[in-house]
Amino acid sequence: MAIVEETLEIEYDKEFPPKINPLEEFIKQKGINPVRYSLISIDRKTNKIKLGVSGIKD
Repeated sequence: MAIVEETLEIEYDKEFPPKINPLEEFIKQKGINPVRYSLISIDRKTNKIKLGVSGIKD
C-alpha cells in the first residue's frame, strides 16, 4: 500500500460537467482509493479533463 499523487486524463461525453460518481469510479479503476482530487484543466474541443489525484494505491 502506498500514498500516490498522479495526474489522470479522462474523456467525458456531451454531458458537462460530468457527474462525480463516474469520476470516482474512473479513479478507482486505476487502482487508487481517492482521498482528494482536483481539476487541473478542461479541453472542451477534445472533451478531456485532467485531474490531479491523491490517494492510496494497493
